[in-house]
Amino acid sequence: MASRNQRRNHQKHANENTEILQKKRKSNPVMWVISIVILVVIVVTFIGAPLASKNRASGNMVFGSYDGEEIAYYDGSYFSDQVNSIADNYRDQMNDSNAYFIQFQVWRSAFDNAVYRTAAIKELKNSGLIVSSSSVDESIVLHGPYMENGQFSENLYSQSSNTEKKYIRSRFEDDLYFSRFANDINSNPVNENEEKFFQDIASAEKTFRYATFPFSSFPADKIAEYGSDNADLFRSIVISKITVKSSEKDAEQIYSKLEETPGMFAELAKTQSSDPYADKGGEMGSRYYYELKNIINDDEALDEVFALKAEEISGIIEDDGSWVIYRCDKTPEYADMSREADTDVVKDYMELYAKGVIEDYLVSEADNFADFARLEGFEKAAADSALAIHKTNAFPIIYGNPSVNYYNQNIPVYTQPTVEDDDSLNGVSSNEYFLKTIDNLSDEEVSKALILNDNIIVMQLIDEAVKDSEELQSVSSLVSYASQNWLGSQFEEFIYQSDKFEDNFAEVFTQIFSSN
Repeated sequence: MASRNQRRNHQKHANENTEILQKKRKSNPVMWVISIVILVVIVVTFIGAPLASKNRASGNMVFGSYDGEEIAYYDGSYFSDQVNSIADNYRDQMNDSNAYFIQFQVWRSAFDNAVYRTAAIKELKNSGLIVSSSSVDESIVLHGPYMENGQFSENLYSQSSNTEKKYIRSRFEDDLYFSRFANDINSNPVNENEEKFFQDIASAEKTFRYATFPFSSFPADKIAEYGSDNADLFRSIVISKITVKSSEKDAEQIYSKLEETPGMFAELAKTQSSDPYADKGGEMGSRYYYELKNIINDDEALDEVFALKAEEISGIIEDDGSWVIYRCDKTPEYADMSREADTDVVKDYMELYAKGVIEDYLVSEADNFADFARLEGFEKAAADSALAIHKTNAFPIIYGNPSVNYYNQNIPVYTQPTVEDDDSLNGVSSNEYFLKTIDNLSDEEVSKALILNDNIIVMQLIDEAVKDSEELQSVSSLVSYASQNWLGSQFEEFIYQSDKFEDNFAEVFTQIFSSN
């Protein structure tokens, strides 16, 4: 029942405690093996812990409390029942390497469920709700432990001790309180008007055809043109560096040594430099001008470095509290736009730093396509431009892609746009401008160029239909389920943030299960 943040913290505790157990495993392997054997028996036979024989009065069995009510493990407790039930799911997963981790997960989940139940019962009682004595009597008669041949046995009842009767009555009373709470949470919290609203926005579904102009289609000649127009950015140089962080005076002393003996650069870099390249004699390898702009912030200093010839050394360049000396290992050279390797570098740069250039070109191409499609038809325009036409399924235009977590799977409340062999529309539900634009299209109308992720897309509305109420029942069910989950999660947050809740689980669990 724990919320996502609590579950993350519990996972962290499990990992930390597993490390403790691994140390114990190495220090005392005999006791470790004995512990694992015990643990296997525990899980397979549904007995919650080696402490199951202890009664509920044992203080070290208390893992926490809510509003003064102890969350304790003892034979026959709700906590114990949850451990046994959850452990069944892990029968085939446990081995000597993950036994402690799984045991932690089983017990933590059981503890969370016990906390949730205890808090619900306490809050209902605090609210003034009363479960009648006759209701408890009826529940015991119909479902209690005194059944014989399917009927309530007065003989079995009279044979039980007063202590047992008192405990059974208290347990069944709490069950009735919790049942009332669960019924309130799980009843449909969505009224008719709300349900109609959610159905109405999902009732109108539209189908589109579209063509895409992906960024990857930006022409090679345009890439080469950009590289030539910005040739300085793609100059490359092979360099080494010495970084001095102590003082400018120390940098000057190193520089003086280099002036006298330039061949000492690599040696001085290894012994005097304070950067990741020191171990390699200061070698940085080949770098482009645009890359070094992020390292050498002063444009004049950067130009000074690129003016060096092989084996020449730069002056001392101050850089954010450090003093750097560069050596040119190979004379700088310009990129060759006739080589694919160099144009690939330009393309990568454009996709990172000059995406607007790509967008502008492809938007212009897409708008030209859209104009032609309006005159001659979408299919002819696509054929003339050698573009594939994609078709969507019918889906409602809804922003946000609301979904419901159902058994750890996110299920969309509304139908999402899906297209075979194309993912261009991924993320469209979070692009408000895109959705508004296509929602306003009339029948057969062609949109203008639209930007989505790394694609320029032109859409055409080809069909619109309205679902009937029967087809929308799944929406109502999912919305109702989502509302129930929300109410439950809100109560969880209330519990875990409440001063009434005391959580000693990690500490107590570690003391018990790490005792060997």
